[in-house]
Amino acid sequence: NKKFTGNKQSNIFCLCRSGARSQKVADILESQGYTAIYNLLDGFEGEIDSNQQRSNLSGWKFNGLPWRQN
Repeated sequence: NKKFTGNKQSNIFCLCRSGARSQKVADILESQGYTAIYNLLDGFEGEIDSNQQRSNLSGWKFNGLPWRQN
């Protein structure tokens, strides 16, 4: 259990693969008094489709938002 020590009024954006884990982080930060927390809904790759694959229904990649792989 680590505690984030940034400015409590700073914008904090939380992102994970599906949006579920990042929502948990956002909730924890809010409980610690942070006031400008944003969870990116559906995450980077979004929900799993009927073929058990991601990025076909929702998420950052699906919506054509900028990203690159290094």
